[in-house]
Amino acid sequence: MTKTAPDLLEDVEAFLKRHDMKPTTLGRLAKGDPNFVFDLRAGREGRSSTEATVRDFMNERDEQLQSRKRRARAA
Repeated sequence: MTKTAPDLLEDVEAFLKRHDMKPTTLGRLAKGDPNFVFDLRAGREGRSSTEATVRDFMNERDEQLQSRKRRARAA
């Protein structure tokens, strides 16, 4: 099943909460567009390549977070 734009927004919102990140920071880091999340909230539907870029960014950051948590538990 392919995820749709509303699913992307849900995933973005969960990511922001998980990483305690501001929407403008995510937009700037993932897409070079500080308004990206606000546009998404307003109904923007990007291209599949945009969605892939944002999901790749979020997945990479999630992996970094998990790695830090593992190292902290091991210490």
